[in-house]
Amino acid sequence: MTTNTGETVSVPNFYRKSQSNLARKQRKIARKEIGSNNWRVAQNRIARLHQHIARQREDFHYKTAHKLVKEYDLIAVEDLNIKGLAKNTKLSKSIYDVAWGTFIE
Repeated sequence: MTTNTGETVSVPNFYRKSQSNLARKQRKIARKEIGSNNWRVAQNRIARLHQHIARQREDFHYKTAHKLVKEYDLIAVEDLNIKGLAKNTKLSKSIYDVAWGTFIE
C-alpha cells in the first residue's frame, strides 16, 4: 500500500512466518491414527494456529485501516482480480498471505 505522500506500508507475512511451525504440526498429525483422540488434539492445534494467523492479519488490517481513515478524507482502492493474479504465479502464496480482499472489506 502506498499513500499519496509516497509513504508505503509493508505487510507482515504472518503465514510465511508460521509456515514451518504449521508444517511441523501437519507432519505430526499425519502420523496419528485418523479419528483417535490424539489425532483430534493435533487437529485442534492446527486449527488454533490457523485461527491465530487469521486474527493477526485481521488486527493488522483493522489498525492500518483505522490509521488511514483518521488521516485521509478520500481513500481510493484499485479494483484487482486477486484470484486471477494468484492463479498462475509463483507469488500466489504471498498474494493470499497479504489478504487484499479482506483488507478492502
